Amino acid sequence: MRTVPIALRRAVQIIFFAVIVRPFLAVFMGLATRHRQNLPRRGPAIIIANHNSHLDTLSIMAQMPLGALWRVRPVAAADHFKKGVLGHIARFILRAILIERDNKLGVKALAPILAALDRNEIIIFFPEGSRGEAEVLARFRHGISHLVAARPDVPVIPIYLHNMGKCMPKGAWFFVPFNCEMIVGCPADLTTLPAAIVPRHLKHLIEGLAAETSLSRWDSEEGHGLGDRGAG
Repeated sequence: MRTVPIALRRAVQIIFFAVIVRPFLAVFMGLATRHRQNLPRRGPAIIIANHNSHLDTLSIMAQMPLGALWRVRPVAAADHFKKGVLGHIARFILRAILIERDNKLGVKALAPILAALDRNEIIIFFPEGSRGEAEVLARFRHGISHLVAARPDVPVIPIYLHNMGKCMPKGAWFFVPFNCEMIVGCPADLTTLPAAIVPRHLKHLIEGLAAETSLSRWDSEEGHGLGDRGAG
């Protein structure tokens, strides 16, 4: 199969976000972003966020300058994007790093992510591991602690995404319009934390960002949820 030139792929990516993704997010989701200035402009960096929808990755990438998109690499499960239209979009337009969800691989599965960080790329990583129930924050797994331990100097930027799971929840292929919000936090200070504490600490940071939203909030899977409240 003939290789598509990188310049053409970059042009397609820019057009995809400028002409399709950004207008869609603005018109149909009314996506509002707070503290956009906290987003990294260059790598290496790790962006983490809660994960309830396929729209999460697109929403985060759409906030980046178009010229920086090529350096942004979302992490996704390989079994979801090996074939079909979504697979082509993930691999050739989003340039996703596809990770095998094989317990036998252990931390070796993270090697492509570490290699991307060594190339000064910006990683989008979802510590919950997979899309969860709409507006429920699940336990953060230890993949993020392994990344932090392996690359301690790489900044980790937490993001809270609200209502994405209501627009397109896990298992659904239809879109329901909801107002959505993204709140970008400052880089986390993880320098003094033991690796075992990192996932819990980052989860608490995202819960803290959720307190800034003016929209109704999700509940935590662990039973200490933030509770739903009306806007205002």
